[in-house]
Amino acid sequence: MKNILVILFALFSVNAYSQIDFDNDPDSFNDTYNKHYDYEKLNKDINKEFGVTDKYDFEFRFWIEPAPMSGRSIFILSKKDDQWNTRCFTQKVKIQDQVVSVYWQEKELAQNDLVELWEKLRGNQILTLPTLDSIRDKMRIYSADTLAVQGIYTNLSGGPYYDPYILDGVLYRIELRTQDKKRSYSYHCPKGYLKECPNVEELFRAYAIVCLVFRKIGWDPDNIC
Repeated sequence: MKNILVILFALFSVNAYSQIDFDNDPDSFNDTYNKHYDYEKLNKDINKEFGVTDKYDFEFRFWIEPAPMSGRSIFILSKKDDQWNTRCFTQKVKIQDQVVSVYWQEKELAQNDLVELWEKLRGNQILTLPTLDSIRDKMRIYSADTLAVQGIYTNLSGGPYYDPYILDGVLYRIELRTQDKKRSYSYHCPKGYLKECPNVEELFRAYAIVCLVFRKIGWDPDNIC
């Protein structure tokens, strides 16, 4: 009887852990980045062209947006009936007879180790990570400057610190969906900001998520911004 209870408890624990849940935040899709890039249309274009369906139990979409706005990619990891699947698409530019056109190209990905990949993503708080804008107050660089301490000198931040700011770089957008919930958030250059603010855990988690996705796609993690 004791052995049966142990087995049942183990099965319950596995099933409970396998449930993917997060706060429903549909308004998060209407952020500034969506207004600039129109991800709703981009997602529809990808779905239509490559036959990506919405018949999933869970879906994670990861947009990679280099600056300027060209050469974007999307990594999709989805789960249906306990089966994981992943796909990746990149925007390409073709010039023919002085006419420039943009098209999508799929990169074939190995379908192995997807459970392990998801557990690593989940371990880096992919479901609960806050937005970059919400942690800006943590991203302050203080210095031992006696003039600043005395209030004689203050910089543009209005205090004895400066706020690191990276121009251009790469934007990473995370989209999470189930059949009844959805949430999105974005990080700009988490690796670059992490170098400036090494004690901000959220930046490390965002960088780790990017690194895991890059490795799965087959890209060099050293190229992460």
